[in-house]
Amino acid sequence: MEIVGDMYQPFYPNPDAVVYNVTIPYQGGIPGGIYDGKMIEISGSVPYGAHRFEVNLNTGFDPSSDRALHISCRFDQHCVVRNSYERGCWSIEERQGSFPFSAGRDFTLMIMAEIGCYRIAVNGQHCWEFNHRLPMERVNSVSIDGSVQIHKIEFIDRMNPYRPSPYNPPPIAICPAAKVDPGFMPGVRPGICPVPSIPSFPSVPSNPGTCTIPAYPSFPPTTTCVIPPPEQLPGYIPGGSNLAPVYNPPIPYAYPIYGGLKSGMMIYISGRPSASAHRFTINFQNGTAPYPPPDIAFHFDVRFFSRSVVRNSRCNNTWAAEENLVAHFPFQPSVNFDLIIRVEFEKFMVAVNGQHFVEFRHRLKPLDRFDTLYIENDVIVSSIRFA
Repeated sequence: MEIVGDMYQPFYPNPDAVVYNVTIPYQGGIPGGIYDGKMIEISGSVPYGAHRFEVNLNTGFDPSSDRALHISCRFDQHCVVRNSYERGCWSIEERQGSFPFSAGRDFTLMIMAEIGCYRIAVNGQHCWEFNHRLPMERVNSVSIDGSVQIHKIEFIDRMNPYRPSPYNPPPIAICPAAKVDPGFMPGVRPGICPVPSIPSFPSVPSNPGTCTIPAYPSFPPTTTCVIPPPEQLPGYIPGGSNLAPVYNPPIPYAYPIYGGLKSGMMIYISGRPSASAHRFTINFQNGTAPYPPPDIAFHFDVRFFSRSVVRNSRCNNTWAAEENLVAHFPFQPSVNFDLIIRVEFEKFMVAVNGQHFVEFRHRLKPLDRFDTLYIENDVIVSSIRFA
């Protein structure tokens, strides 16, 4: 929260650090340049029949500028080539490693600059390292071209306390497949292991052109399992948030908030409504039992048919009075959005695409009994993060 004059103003990330609905080919500047700890997160999708696409970190805006990092995703060769380009010549290619892209699927590509190398992750999994061949301080632009659709490019300062880093090492959840807990709604996958999908990079630098992937358990997106209590997880920190980011979760989705909601917590949800979206819903509720229905501290219901956003609460299976007045309707089908929900002592504050949108005063307390974030209906979520 910032104080402006005598008025309190909500703090939201700088909207200039985010580019939405990118036109391909694309070239744009990097706010603040590249330095140790700077991250670039690119969210997009690969169309069916894609041949290849590329992402470049450049030292200028001219097509002949040097390229400190060239990432070429080649579906025809089923590989991702990393290289650099200097003084009109390509250097030595690096091709080893997995091919994490699929035609017709969304992806999140993350590039983190460190003193010795760039570290690259796709969909939360560390994939490659690329040792610096050109000084990263020379890099001032990013370009993207080829068979790809880009929904969002975000430039992230890892040291920003208001922006959750996608590169914080998570606790390791040992979570074998199990039967669905009968307390969960039909269609909800309780505790789909989000933890192992977060990139955790080895602390010891690998040899040039190689990549060491952490030996964390990896589960397919549809694995259903029951997460043990947080205090039983390796790496659990008493009093810490212990809330790992989630990438590309299935919808409907229930995320357990260990310890419940707390004042000062910020939740970042990035995604886009489906092409024929009718509505989508975000609830902060106490559990997911089908009966009795859970109490809901904050119900955020985006309705395209009426171009309204309804806010409400529910207690003992009874809805309270709706709030539906908004200055504008910021959502569009197939258009990416960034939603930020800040929990304050007296209210929830909501921003969309970096702009303050609505407030909703608390009706149900204590907040910490609301231990589940639940998302359903016509939305594709690319990431959920807590800070």
